[in-house]
Amino acid sequence: YTLKEMDTNVSIEGATFTFDNFFLEERPSFFDFLRSGWEINLTVAVDFTASNAPVNYPDSLHYINPSGQLNCYQSALWNIGGILENYDSDRQIAAFGFGGVPLYLGQQVVSHCFHLNGAEQPE
Repeated sequence: YTLKEMDTNVSIEGATFTFDNFFLEERPSFFDFLRSGWEINLTVAVDFTASNAPVNYPDSLHYINPSGQLNCYQSALWNIGGILENYDSDRQIAAFGFGGVPLYLGQQVVSHCFHLNGAEQPE
């Protein structure tokens, strides 16, 4: 390795450096964890806070397009969830919502955590 002066970027002839200590840290990849026997349980959450606009507005992140075109949340869940579902140990995906009023659960106030399927268990 050629050493260079920091301010001039000129090579320093005959210059060397010596390490007193060297440590290499290997970080396992997602697949390393799976190969070693770890399991994942995929959980998703959807933001229903007012910053996303009402669901009947076409520019809302939650808008359900009558043409069938996916909104931003549906697209993300479909694309990412479709891949990660294959690595989920029981293939049951827990889905939560937050920041909205889950009227289908009989609630009338904002909830900061509710099951999107309306059941006792989120999967």
